[in-house]
Amino acid sequence: MFMGNKVNVKGKRVAVIGDSHSALFGNGWQDELSWKYGFQLNNLAVVGKTTPWMLETLKKFYADGNQADVVFIYGGANDSFGNAKLENILKNIQAMVDLVRSNSGVPIVISGFNYEKAVKPKVASSYDVGINRYRQLQKLIESEIKNADVVTTWDEVDATTTGGDGFHLPASKQKLFANYVSKKILKA
Repeated sequence: MFMGNKVNVKGKRVAVIGDSHSALFGNGWQDELSWKYGFQLNNLAVVGKTTPWMLETLKKFYADGNQADVVFIYGGANDSFGNAKLENILKNIQAMVDLVRSNSGVPIVISGFNYEKAVKPKVASSYDVGINRYRQLQKLIESEIKNADVVTTWDEVDATTTGGDGFHLPASKQKLFANYVSKKILKA
């Protein structure tokens, strides 16, 4: 849920923990935001990873003495398609939020974009179960995550929004997603 105040990231230390949706280094939404707001970016995202990995990586980040004023948390798609229990995915995301808070950071959880509109028209029906599970997770993130600012699902998408694989935003759409995140949660 949105906690009421937009977050100032200008000149701050910002970390991103996530999966392939945040791992487009040099051309991703996180890069667009860092250029726009002038923050120091530490991108910990890795393609194909799940929320248990994200949580352990974030723990190691802090254990190694790193700090971040703001942490973007964007994951759960791989868990959803891998049939992890939705409540366990949510627990992992909440644990990351709590970890960021306990290290004096501001957690921002990104729900993502609408897979129903952007992904489903482009991929085989065999992905329907995973798409539906991820959409359920997005709704749970928006309603159940506590003590974090949550960027709600980007719904202004369609089949032209995703790239060749149908699941990911190409570099040409990353700026649009960055603008969406910016309008929802960041101070100008």
